[in-house]
Amino acid sequence: MSISDKSRKALEKIGLTSYEIRTFSSLLKAKELTASDLSQKSGVPYSKIYEVLGILEEKGWIGSDDSRPTKYFAKSPATGIETTKQKMESEFKENQNIILNELVPLYEKSGSSEKPDIWVLSGTVNIAAKILEMVETCRNEVLIALPEAGEELVKQALPKLRLLHDKGVEITVLTSDKMNKESLKAVSRVADVKVKEGMFG
Repeated sequence: MSISDKSRKALEKIGLTSYEIRTFSSLLKAKELTASDLSQKSGVPYSKIYEVLGILEEKGWIGSDDSRPTKYFAKSPATGIETTKQKMESEFKENQNIILNELVPLYEKSGSSEKPDIWVLSGTVNIAAKILEMVETCRNEVLIALPEAGEELVKQALPKLRLLHDKGVEITVLTSDKMNKESLKAVSRVADVKVKEGMFG
C-alpha cells in the first residue's frame, strides 16, 4: 500500500522532502532495509541515501540497528510528528525572540507605536488577538468600543487587559446595555467601563 497524495502533501507541509518521503514510505512497507536496498526500492540515488537517512533519523521518523551492514526501520508516524513538532516549535521560538528583540525597538524608535490607531474588528478570536498585540507595544491608553461582549470574549481578553492594567495603562471600555452583566463586572475590575443605552444603534 502506497502513501496517498493527501498524506504526501501533508508530509511536505511539515518539512519532509520528496526523497525523505519516498525513503520513509519504502520502510513502511518493509520491516527493515539496508541503505542499498532502500536506494533501489525508493528510487533515491545511492549518493544521497545516507544523507536522507541521517536527516530522517534526526527528525525521529526512522531508526537503525548495529548490524553490518546497518539496517533501517520506520518508527511510528506519531513519533515522527511529535519530534518534528517540537523542533519546529523550538525553532519558531528562537526566531521569534530574534525578531522581537531586534525589530520591536526599531518599530518603537520610529514613532509608529505612538500613532493612535482605530481598529474595526469582528469575531471573538480577532478581537482577542488584537488585544494581545496591543499588550506588546501599548504604553499609555487603550480605548475599546464593544456593542456587546459575551463570556467567551471576556474570557479570552481579560488576561490581556489585566496585563495592560498592571503595566499602568489606562483602559476605557465603551459598551451598550446589551453587554452581559457578569462580563461587565469582570471587565470593570481592570478598566473604566462606560455603558450607554442604544450606544451602537
